[in-house]
Amino acid sequence: NFWEGGSVPLTTAGLPDTNHKHIAATVHKAAGLTQNLLKSTVCRSPDFLMALFSSHVRPIIEYCSCVWYTGYLGDLRLLESVQRRWTKRVSGLSTLDYQSRLRALNQYSVQGRFLRADLIQYWKIFHAQCTIEPTAMFTLAPRTGTRGHRFKICHVRAQTDLRNRSFSARCVETWNSLPDRVVAVNDLNAFKTMLADSLGEALYAYIH
Repeated sequence: NFWEGGSVPLTTAGLPDTNHKHIAATVHKAAGLTQNLLKSTVCRSPDFLMALFSSHVRPIIEYCSCVWYTGYLGDLRLLESVQRRWTKRVSGLSTLDYQSRLRALNQYSVQGRFLRADLIQYWKIFHAQCTIEPTAMFTLAPRTGTRGHRFKICHVRAQTDLRNRSFSARCVETWNSLPDRVVAVNDLNAFKTMLADSLGEALYAYIH
């Protein structure tokens, strides 16, 4: 199952070499596009630049991230570097540090957006908004009725680092920590809003 990471070839060191190459290629493509876009435009207003980034660059970085994202620090730095450089070109923000630029632009870090995307996909699985059955992806926790929410997942520690970084394992603790009122809401937009409130600072976190 590709979602489980089983289709990713491993190096002798046990690292997902295919994922690293995919990320490097993605960053190369996104960085090349950002350079061309910045060269061909003169407007540097926050609204214009972030709309341009959201519509043309961000889809390249985030496409199918639930499948290939594994959270290795070097990969995260590469992916974050594209948005980091772009936000520095916004008028009036060049002297601010990256986190201050994110705050000023009301933008999440790439790391934060990957976390958000994973949890949204978790929600879709549990609310039948995709074709994946919860029991096909997760080991569900027994319903004790005392702690956690109704969609709690068992955290099964695997023997391989890659398996622990796969989609079905990497966000289990964060998912389980969400309030029941958040995971149980039936509307996707409402979930996104409540999720942002619950995650807070985690959406702006990044690897320095």
